[in-house]
Amino acid sequence: QVWFISSITLIIFGIILHFNGYPFNRNLFTLSFAFFATGISGISLVVLYILSEVLKSRSIEFLQLLGRNSLLIFIIGACKLTELLLECVYWNDRHNNNIIHLFKEQWLKDIFGDFGNIFFSLIKILVWIFVSWRLKKMGFFFTI
Repeated sequence: QVWFISSITLIIFGIILHFNGYPFNRNLFTLSFAFFATGISGISLVVLYILSEVLKSRSIEFLQLLGRNSLLIFIIGACKLTELLLECVYWNDRHNNNIIHLFKEQWLKDIFGDFGNIFFSLIKILVWIFVSWRLKKMGFFFTI
């Protein structure tokens, strides 16, 4: 309850500052943007807490899957190993090997317009959820 009230308060402060001379600017991290983003993050935390602890929902089990191999996902994702492996795949022509560019810049932009990059990121997240699920089925957990 305290988290929810403080998050709503931060969102309201951010909106008030936005309309009173301190506009949202993500590049400069203005105070209005910081308040608003912190409030939204707090609301997200409250929703996840309610789903996992209060309702005992199994609909967020994918977060546990990602958490069990989070170091592996971070290391491979930070090195862009996935993109490097996908560049070995070509489409119709041996010289057309940049399937990531073809997928992101042509197909997703044609379908979703400016939101193509967001959908590409969501697809990468779904791929990592699938990889984590397969690793759980194999009983492999990357730990230090």
